[in-house]
Amino acid sequence: LKQLAETSPEEIRLEQVVNHTGEEADLGTHGMGSLPDFIPKKYEGREVLKAQRGQFSFSSLVHGGRSEEPDHDQVFEKYFGDSKEEQVEMNTDHPIHLPRGMTIGSFIHAIFEDPNFHFHQADHEDVIYLIQRQMQRFRVDMKWEKAVQNIVNWVCCARVGDLLIGDLKPGDQLRELEFHFPVRKPDSQTLFSLIREEESMPTDSVFRRDLMKGFIDLVARKNGKYYIIDYKSNYLGGRKDDYHPDALKKAVLESGYDLQYSIYLVALIRYLRPRIPNFNIEEHIGGVGYLFVRGLDPAFGEGYGVYFCKPVAKTLEQIDKELRRPIYSMDAV
Repeated sequence: LKQLAETSPEEIRLEQVVNHTGEEADLGTHGMGSLPDFIPKKYEGREVLKAQRGQFSFSSLVHGGRSEEPDHDQVFEKYFGDSKEEQVEMNTDHPIHLPRGMTIGSFIHAIFEDPNFHFHQADHEDVIYLIQRQMQRFRVDMKWEKAVQNIVNWVCCARVGDLLIGDLKPGDQLRELEFHFPVRKPDSQTLFSLIREEESMPTDSVFRRDLMKGFIDLVARKNGKYYIIDYKSNYLGGRKDDYHPDALKKAVLESGYDLQYSIYLVALIRYLRPRIPNFNIEEHIGGVGYLFVRGLDPAFGEGYGVYFCKPVAKTLEQIDKELRRPIYSMDAV
C-alpha cells in the first residue's frame, strides 16, 4: 500500500487512524479494534422540503378521487336517473341500455386499449373473441355482446374534426399515454376562469404543489395534426336527443370535462413541442373528441355521441403558464 501511495503521492495519502482520545487506534485482527461507533448526524432538511406532497389528477381536483388510476368515466349521480325517470323499452342490442357504473367504463376502455385491437380491422373475427374475453374478465353478461360490438363499430365510424377513427393505423396513435408534470398550487377556480372566461366556477377544490398526473385514452395523428380522443360510457339518458351535440356540450360543462381535456392538451403540447421542429399549437393540434359511446348510433344522425372542441391556442398557453408557476418558493409551504 505504501508503494502504491509513493507512485501517486498527489492522489493517495496514508494516515494513521486515531481514536477519540487522539491516540493511535488498535485496529486488531479484523481492522476495527478500539474505533468508536460512528453515529450519523440526522439531516433536518430545509423547511420547504417538509411541505406535504402528493400526486394529482383531474379526478382528485374536481371530484376528490384517487390519482393513481386513469381518469376513466367519472360516475355522476345526476346521470344515474331515479325512479321518477320515464321508463324506456329495454333493447340488449343497443348500448344505450348497457348497465351503468364504473365497471362498464373500465370494460369498454380495456377493449380499445388491448394491443390486439386495431381500428382499421374492427370487423375482424379476432375482435369478437377479444370482446368475449374482456366480457368474461369484467363479468359482463353475454347478452350484451351485440351492444358491445355496436360500440366498437360505431367508434370506428366516428369522425372527430377531419379524423375518421377507423382510418387510424398503428403508427399514427398512442394509447393510454401517461403523463406527469410539476405544478404549484393551481386551483380549479383559476383554471376554470381561464377556460370558460367567466367568473362562476363549479368547484372550490385546490391543488397542493407537486405532480399533475393523468392518462390520455388515445392520441391520434392525421395529416400532421394531433387529436385527443376520450371514451365516455356515461349514461346521459335513454333517448337519442340525450346524445345530441348540444346535450353533450351541457354534460361536458356540468362534469368539468373542459378542465380535463385542457389539462390533457397541455400535457400533449409539452410532449410534442420538443419532438416537432417549429411546433405550433394552431398548426399541430387538431382538437379534442369525447366519444359518448352509448349515443354513437349512426341511425341517430350525424354528430350524435361526439363532442368536438378545438380550444384557442391563447387559452392553452395561459393554462400552461398557470401550471408552470415556480414550484420552489417559501410561500409554497
